Amino acid sequence: MQEPSKFYTVKQAASVLGISISTLRNWDRLGKVKAYRHPVNQYRLYSPAELDVLHRSISGRETDSSSGRAEPGQSSVGNGYAKNDEGPIVLIEDDPRDIQLILHAFQQNSLSQEVVVLRDGESALNYFFTKNISRSSKSKNERHKARLIILDLKLPKIDGLEVLKRIKNDPLTRGVPVVVMSSSDDSQEVERSYQEGSNAYVVKSVDYKKFAKDLVNAAQFWAETNHLPKVAGQRENAKLVYGK
Repeated sequence: MQEPSKFYTVKQAASVLGISISTLRNWDRLGKVKAYRHPVNQYRLYSPAELDVLHRSISGRETDSSSGRAEPGQSSVGNGYAKNDEGPIVLIEDDPRDIQLILHAFQQNSLSQEVVVLRDGESALNYFFTKNISRSSKSKNERHKARLIILDLKLPKIDGLEVLKRIKNDPLTRGVPVVVMSSSDDSQEVERSYQEGSNAYVVKSVDYKKFAKDLVNAAQFWAETNHLPKVAGQRENAKLVYGK
């Protein structure tokens, strides 16, 4: 074992990986990174060599890792972080400015999940309710997973409420948390969203900093603090029940 002086502290390790300290501790708990103990003080230490290997293995995820390209209507942004075993954050949004602002906010706040971007309601339903035939899929019937869905209500082709309804009516996706976004704070729209199964409703404030803070807080809770059961879109080899 290396001398303790040659190891990184928690703060140094988080800085090297470009993640928050809370994310590093979560990775430690999940076994994604190995922590050693100082022989005297017993605080956590991390091997520079092991962190270097981890950093190189999780960086550069700008497209779908299995095919090297994104499907029509979607893109995958790795943000330099490892994929969550329970799936990525799925952002369903058609406005390129909002997409850029949201991804920037996530990067600034070190959310540790991969983000898949879908730009219309039709692409969203195709993503969740058709077979995942990528080489990384363990079964021809396995469907895409999601840790969290962030859904804009005003979408082209198929509106957000219909997408929400489909997701929450399907036994394999109804347990995935959905954070709805809208520029409207109309009480009827808010009520309808919760009736269809939304877990949270975030208003797109004209104040970008407030909107970014509200959305990041919601995403951090549902994607990192909240624990999902191994059901509802999270199971391995789930059978296709829609879009055969």
